[in-house]
Amino acid sequence: MAVLAVACGVATGHPRACATFASPKPPRSADGGVTALADRGVVPRGGTVSFTVVADAGSRFVAPCTDPLHLRVEDSTEFAVYSASAPSGPVSPCGSVTVRVGSTAVYTTAWPVDPTLPTGRYDVELVLGDLPALQLQISVGFVPQRRC
Repeated sequence: MAVLAVACGVATGHPRACATFASPKPPRSADGGVTALADRGVVPRGGTVSFTVVADAGSRFVAPCTDPLHLRVEDSTEFAVYSASAPSGPVSPCGSVTVRVGSTAVYTTAWPVDPTLPTGRYDVELVLGDLPALQLQISVGFVPQRRC
């Protein structure tokens, strides 16, 4: 009696190794004592990706109290598909900020991805006050695939 193995839908005499290509790790970018990160590297259309910007001890910047963190998302043609500002909060100081030793300043915002947005990679720019922009890249609509 012959044993037939099926791997990834292919009938063979020997099983083939299959691999699942997982979502990319959540992106992160840093400049000096300021770090930007996303909660995921891939988001489905209609999903939401959250961003956090953390300023470490020693960071100095000026951030308007009405909207210290700005978010801008562009497609591959540099067309802006989303932009928003995040207000300050209890752990996200504003005005002239100097983060003290043993402390951090944390700012958060999110991108609710339009369900009609095409699948692809999008450039995300996060700007905290008068600091240089931090860049991340997010993939929209990709689903991890199993390949043999």
